[in-house]
Amino acid sequence: MKELTFVLAIVMPLAACALNSWLNIKIKFAPDAEQAKRETRLALLRVLGWISNLYMVVILVWQFTWTVPLTRLSILAILIPLFTLFHSYVLWWIRQVLEIFQDQGKIMSLQAEAMKGQLELIRQVADAPPKA
Repeated sequence: MKELTFVLAIVMPLAACALNSWLNIKIKFAPDAEQAKRETRLALLRVLGWISNLYMVVILVWQFTWTVPLTRLSILAILIPLFTLFHSYVLWWIRQVLEIFQDQGKIMSLQAEAMKGQLELIRQVADAPPKA
């Protein structure tokens, strides 16, 4: 028990400082107050998601290490956190894929703009009178 108290005495202040720093950076680099509020809300929701996932992992470990025979309720108590963690993982994976698609779309639009500029330059060169 002393080890847990010692670890919590170190981890909790470090986690609070990290969260505070992260939120201050999000707020400082936001273009306006509305964006800062939105970024803060998203950051707090992300932290709550991490805490809930950690809670689900603790429940799973506790259920698997419990020596009492399994009942329907205990199996349900194992399945719900499993599906919740799987759902969180799938949503994270989908978000990563969508961000990649978004980045690809930005790159393609920049390439299209560059191609338009090159075509315009080619037209200007083709329409220019020949040099003697």
